[in-house]
Amino acid sequence: MVKSLKLNNLRVDTVSSSPSLPPSFPEVKGFDFDGVDDTVFIGNHADLQDFWAGGASISFWVNPRSDGGSNFGYWFDDAVSTGGCIAYGADEDALGVRATFYAEGSSIWRWRTNNRAVLLGQANLVICSFNSTTMAAPVFTINDVDESFFVATTGAGAFIPNSNQIRLGGNGGSRTSDGIMSHVCIYDKILSTAEKTEVWNSGRPVDMATTTVYGNLLRWFKLGDGDTFNTAIDQITANNGTMTNMTADDIVTFLAAT
Repeated sequence: MVKSLKLNNLRVDTVSSSPSLPPSFPEVKGFDFDGVDDTVFIGNHADLQDFWAGGASISFWVNPRSDGGSNFGYWFDDAVSTGGCIAYGADEDALGVRATFYAEGSSIWRWRTNNRAVLLGQANLVICSFNSTTMAAPVFTINDVDESFFVATTGAGAFIPNSNQIRLGGNGGSRTSDGIMSHVCIYDKILSTAEKTEVWNSGRPVDMATTTVYGNLLRWFKLGDGDTFNTAIDQITANNGTMTNMTADDIVTFLAAT
């Protein structure tokens, strides 16, 4: 807005700035897993059978309602009998749950976050990075904060790569996810601090095509945005996922538009 002031019979035009509006964001969809038998089958593909070797990361957004099936739900499962998986629960409190990473050799390693940092009833970004070649402890970054952990079980032997179906939202048995998941990404590298902050995007799922790690994506499932029942479209390859024991009503709003 331009305002005119008169000073000593001289007209001076000044510009007053209006208050800046908060940024607007579109609605974000997600898949609602019921904690009973809902899963998404990603598939058994050669490029994912040993993707943890040399270092890899997974990121996903989740809004959990509880600690999941059998009080220990699975968000990501490439195990069944071998491999690694990302689970949660076992000792939730009223606010949140711990995250756990399993890696299988001749016996199983389990690393678990000290804090119940994945908060119930709200959107969380979970990032897990792991190198199965070195078997160094995984790094959990939750809502752009690296979480401390403890070794719940000390395993042994070399990592045994997955040779089975990969799932989201459960392990095909009683370890199921209870809540909404959105924007699941698998990367071919350990994400740096700056890259994790980029994916965090101030607390909203980012368009991965605009990020510096887009070229490192092995899979990107939006889980809702652009999907129609019963397909979870992979934005990177033609290897789409399949909604199992789910319905069209399980495609829901994850974050409302602002």
